[in-house]
Order: sequence, then C-alpha cells, then structure tokens
Amino acid sequence: MMMQLTRYTKPALSALVAAAFVGGASAATVSWSSSVFVNEGGAVKSVMGTGQIDTSGTQLLADNTGGGATTYDGISYTAGAITFDAVYNAYHAAANAVSSTGVYGTGGGANAFTLGAGGVGPDLVIGNSYRVQLLIVDGRGPQAGRTFEADGINQGVFANGVTNVTWGDSLLVTGTFVADATSQSFSVEAKEVSGGSADGQLNAVLLHEVPEPGSLALLGLGGLLIARRRR
Repeated sequence: MMMQLTRYTKPALSALVAAAFVGGASAATVSWSSSVFVNEGGAVKSVMGTGQIDTSGTQLLADNTGGGATTYDGISYTAGAITFDAVYNAYHAAANAVSSTGVYGTGGGANAFTLGAGGVGPDLVIGNSYRVQLLIVDGRGPQAGRTFEADGINQGVFANGVTNVTWGDSLLVTGTFVADATSQSFSVEAKEVSGGSADGQLNAVLLHEVPEPGSLALLGLGGLLIARRRR
C-alpha cells in the first residue's frame, strides 16, 4: 500500500504579513500619559478650559461623544459617533457642549471603542504614528474622587466637583502609538473612590496623525541644506 504525500508550499512572507492585518482591531502598544484639564470661570469653573488640546499633526477625528456637532477652542467636533450603553448631558455646566455631554457604560466594567477600520474615523496606516486624546469630565459633587483607567492604566482623578460650589477641573488623557493594523481598540473605565468599577466614560475623543521624531529631524536637516545652498 502506497501512502500519498501532499506537497506543502511555504507561503510568501508578504502573504503572511497581509493576513496578520486582515480583520479585527490591532493591539499596538500605546504609551499613555495624562494632565489636569483646567476649567475656567473663576472659583466656580463653569467654563471649559482652552489651549490645552494638542492640535499638532493632521486631525483625523474630533468626536463629541454623546452630543451634537459643535466648535470649541478652534476645534470642530462632529456629532458623537462613539457609543457605549447610554448618554448623559450634565457632566459639566450646560453651556459647554463638549464637556457637559458624554457616553457611559452600564455593564459593570470597562468599555471599549475602536478607531479606524470597522470603528470610528478613517482607516489607520500601518507604520504611521498617531496621538489619541480623551477628555474625561465629571463635575458632579457626589462623584468627586473618581479616577480613570486607559487600557487598565490609572490616569488620575477626573471628577473634582463640589455640589453648589464648583464644577472643578477635568482630565486630559493622551495616548501615542504606531499603527500595526488599520484599526486600534482602546479600553476605558472609571473607578469609584472605593476602587469599584463605575463603567466606561468618555466626553470627547480626538485623533491626530503625527510625524515620527526621526521624520521631523530629517525635515529640519533638509531645510538646513536648502538654506545653505541659497547662500
């Protein structure tokens, strides 16, 4: 009895790479940082702060989660396309369309959203660098002390309000990454002072494509060479 052998052909490397990026969101490593988003309006802080959103690079998305299209601090936000379980419109003073509205979860844990293919915003370009900024706001006194986690990493307190006294400051969370697929998913979760989950929350999301540091250096060198040739 003769055994039939099946010939195996090794797939080309390009095919393997292409297959790795087909479907699903990526899990590229994101470097997270955060800063206090200072709200204005004297002691009451009833006015959303300005000049704190990084607008360098090419804007790909400015999503007013939970709200309608609006413009604030020179940034045009589209109506909220990122959705969780519910919408709330009184996180901050009603006059501030970006900070007062937001989406939140009700499942007792973190919520996720995806930017790029299959999610919100244009497809990402593999190998390009991106910056995502998350605005997290809650000026309601009873929630004071809540913290925010991005991909499970604590970014600090976002709820600083005191009932009938001040709306308090908010939180701006920034993540940078190099795309390894045409989409990128993120996990967000608010935490009670006790450490328990308060579900996911987002008030605004911005995405910019940014040049890599090496590219900036090359641009600077190119400019220097051009200047020397003109002398």
